[in-house]
Amino acid sequence: SFGGLADAAQCEIYFLTEKEVGKDMFFCRITLTEEVVEPNVPGLCAEISTLNYEVPLGAFSYDVGENALCYQVNLPLTDALTEKEIFEEAEGCIATAISVSSRYAGALVPLATSWRI
Repeated sequence: SFGGLADAAQCEIYFLTEKEVGKDMFFCRITLTEEVVEPNVPGLCAEISTLNYEVPLGAFSYDVGENALCYQVNLPLTDALTEKEIFEEAEGCIATAISVSSRYAGALVPLATSWRI
């Protein structure tokens, strides 16, 4: 559960190759909400900036184009990994992304979506 907001969260996972981004990479992005209230953006970004020093992996961000509060983990992959090891690393990355984003969603999503006066 994402701080009681499991229905609102969306997870995207994908691999990109060395030809596409200069290094084989695995990406996991969780969108916590696409309904950020514009006047809340400065406070949200300040909170995200502080919080990103605390998270063990990945980072929270505000996606201006999608008006979304997101959490993303990018995992570089080495040629030495077997296919099985790559999928194990990806599973660990996904588990971490879900754990970290759900831990902070209960505080960040209301900060992003509740009108402030």
